Amino acid sequence: MNETNKSDVIIIGAGIIGCSIAYHLTQKGVSCLVFDRGGIAQEATAASAGMLGAMMETDAPGPLVELALASQARYEGLSKLLFEESGIDLEYTKCGTIGVARNEEEKDALLQKCKFAEAFGRRVQWLEPEELRRYEPGLAEGLLGGVNIPGDHQIQSPKASRAFYTAAMRRGARFMEHTPVFRFITEGSRVIGVETSMGYFYADHVILASGSWSPGLMKNIGIDLPVYPVKGQCYSAILPEGLKHTVFALKCYLMPKQDGTILVGATQEEVGFDKEPRVDAIAYLHEIAASMVPAMRNASFVRTWTGFRPGNPKLKPFLGPVEGWDGLLLATGHFRKGTLLAPITGEILTSMVTGEASVMDWSPFTLRGHGIQ
Repeated sequence: MNETNKSDVIIIGAGIIGCSIAYHLTQKGVSCLVFDRGGIAQEATAASAGMLGAMMETDAPGPLVELALASQARYEGLSKLLFEESGIDLEYTKCGTIGVARNEEEKDALLQKCKFAEAFGRRVQWLEPEELRRYEPGLAEGLLGGVNIPGDHQIQSPKASRAFYTAAMRRGARFMEHTPVFRFITEGSRVIGVETSMGYFYADHVILASGSWSPGLMKNIGIDLPVYPVKGQCYSAILPEGLKHTVFALKCYLMPKQDGTILVGATQEEVGFDKEPRVDAIAYLHEIAASMVPAMRNASFVRTWTGFRPGNPKLKPFLGPVEGWDGLLLATGHFRKGTLLAPITGEILTSMVTGEASVMDWSPFTLRGHGIQ
């Protein structure tokens, strides 16, 4: 063993979660070595819309919404700090979100969201149809109303990852791209390192943050981690009239970006690691998009892409130690909330490594909190 293959922490995965963890650890002076089978932020993060939808993406009181709200609250200040430290603009945009009801089912769901938000002291306002079009003039006639969620903003996820990465690198973190990890190195009941395509590397703590690819490594230590890829397909278009807000209905959203495009997403398909874009998926999304914003029928097509969200049965992340395996920590399975939860995940995992008091109770997100072990 020498200095180049030993660090305080090894992180497996260089998406927005892994990069955030590296950033927060290096703030505390912890040395990090980050591995990724591909490049920085090339999988789920590259496909992410960048939605900071703490209210839009949660529907019931509990630890997950508390985690989401805490993480969302960090982004405005963090975007400024990361720009200073990395020179990269996250494109933090205070556009808010409008949810629309195209039928009674969607109306009931949005009215429930209003009640749910009130329980957390969040401002979510019901809009009657005439009010709705004043907020967003391009919306279709005949909608049954909607909600205004002024606190659900957005960023550019790949840029956020690059900013975390750059700032962490400047404080000494090392990243080894295109270096797959084959297995954990164990000594008794402790994980002490990893075997990679570039050899053996050792650390006091190993953090698994490889999203949909996490279960393979866990099987090597006899644990069946219920994380699986959920394919999401999106497309972008140019709408001359633009949109003021992110607009969503059941199973579809339209998000205006600073470059003038409208991002439309996203399908949810459990089809393994099939990354091929499909015409029927685009047609499905486009039909819903046009039912909300009729001008989308004449928008100029830009591109389409796919990504794999790390899904799991409880739709909440796995965070924390693995019972029976000292030195191993999980930070995976964030499903649709990886971008939203990246800052708080970085803080929580850092507190686990340093032994400092955690900013949040992470016990609901452990394997035991998922009903495993």
